[in-house]
Amino acid sequence: MSPGANETSLEGGLARATWWARLGDRVGDRLELTKPRIVAMVLVVTTLSYLLARKSGVPPSTAWLTLPAVGGAAGGAATLNNYRDREADGARSRTRERALPAGRVSSISALVQGLTLVVAGVAVAALGVGLLTSLLLLLATCLYVLVYTPLRGHPRFTRFVGAVAGAIPALCGWAAAGSGLGAGAWAVFALLFAWQYPHAEVVSWMSDRQDDAAARGGLSAGGGAVAGRLVALCLGTVAVSLLPVLLAEAGSVYVVGAALFGLALLITAVRFALVPLPGRARALRIALVMFLPLILVVAVAAARLPV
Repeated sequence: MSPGANETSLEGGLARATWWARLGDRVGDRLELTKPRIVAMVLVVTTLSYLLARKSGVPPSTAWLTLPAVGGAAGGAATLNNYRDREADGARSRTRERALPAGRVSSISALVQGLTLVVAGVAVAALGVGLLTSLLLLLATCLYVLVYTPLRGHPRFTRFVGAVAGAIPALCGWAAAGSGLGAGAWAVFALLFAWQYPHAEVVSWMSDRQDDAAARGGLSAGGGAVAGRLVALCLGTVAVSLLPVLLAEAGSVYVVGAALFGLALLITAVRFALVPLPGRARALRIALVMFLPLILVVAVAAARLPV
């Protein structure tokens, strides 16, 4: 092979590698708009709620339609949230490199992506899962996009709305399982609702510290009042996790599991309250992220055991 042919082959290989790299970056930017970690948690909650409530006559295919429906709607709502926040994100050093404020994705294409995902998710739920599930998805999306995002300047109200919207996927999983929305469904809804308050509080604390550190050029700590409030919120979440016991919906296996995981969460929260540092805040956030699915896993296991 001639030297010219070798050079042409090398240039062609580099061009293909560059094309694939650019494609990967574009896909990554699109995926970033959907807030995949939040969607992953939503899908975990939906799945466990479905398993907890599933009736014997419900076909397995319902679960495979429920997850893309809920995931699509959640990802679409997150994309629309990013679309509405693009200017505010561009003004903060912590978020200005995100895909929309950085200009890697156009505003109109993000809007189209968000609307397409929401419509597709609601349509799949309506046609393949059930009308109740689709209506719940639509309600959660409207609360998140049309109420929570525009009114973020009123933190107490928006946090309440965000907690309601974030807890609805549990009802979606329960409704998809064919169990209706009885006491068990609302107990799981209450747990998710309560859980979002300490989770949002610790995320907000960490974000504020990052913004302060960027403004001052160094690490920022502090936040004793918030730390004390976090302990109270975690205590409330643990109390709500015991609601199924009061409703006679849980046995000894669930009681032991909920008590152990609740104690671990409270210990982590107290450690942060005593010394409110970023490292302990991260530990508390991890504990909260683990607490929710673990409690639901215990609930599912307890429902399957003859105890």
